[in-house]
Amino acid sequence: MPRLTLLQLNDLHAYLEPHPELFSAPADDFLTAAVAYAAGTSSAFSNGWRYGAPIAPGPVTRMAVWNLVPHDPPGSQVLSGTELLQMLEDNLEAVFARDPWRQRGGYVKRMHGVVLYAKLENPFGARVQAIEVAGESLEPERQYQVAFLTNQAVPTRFGKNRRELPVSAVQAMLGYLKECGPVIAVPASVHLI
Repeated sequence: MPRLTLLQLNDLHAYLEPHPELFSAPADDFLTAAVAYAAGTSSAFSNGWRYGAPIAPGPVTRMAVWNLVPHDPPGSQVLSGTELLQMLEDNLEAVFARDPWRQRGGYVKRMHGVVLYAKLENPFGARVQAIEVAGESLEPERQYQVAFLTNQAVPTRFGKNRRELPVSAVQAMLGYLKECGPVIAVPASVHLI
C-alpha cells in the first residue's frame, strides 16, 4: 500500500466542517462541486455524512482530504425533472415526517448546482415549493445529467444510464483543488420558505 504524504495541494478560503449542519456544510459544498467537476455535470448530490476533523482555512493536505469521505467512486446518470422532484420530496419525508415512525433519520441531501425551496411544515408531497437546476427552474419532462456519491445520494430506483466514474471521491476532490483553485464558501442550496 503506498504511503500517504502530507502534501500541500491548494489554499482553502472557507472552513471545511465535515460534521454537517442539517442542510449544508462547506465540506459538502467542496465534495459535491468536486464530484460534479469530475463527472462533467453542473449538478451533484451527496448525503450529509462525513468523517474526519474540520479543515481550517489555509493549505490543505492529502490526509485531510482522505479523512473527509469514503473512497467510493462517484457516479453519473440522467434524471427527469419529475424524478428529481420525487427524490427530494422522499428525502425531506425521511428527515421531517410528521409521524416519527416514518422518519428514517439523516440529513437533507447535499447539492451542487441545485437550489431547493421548501416548506418543511407541509405534508409529504407538498414540501418542495420550487427547484432550480443550473440557475433555471426545474422542468418536469427535461432530462438532467447529475453526478452523485453513493447510492444513498441518488437511489437506484431513480434515473437511467447510471455509470460509475473512473475516479474515487478523493481523487475527484484532489483533482478539483488542483484544477479549480481555492475552495470558496458558496450560498446555501436549501432555502426554507
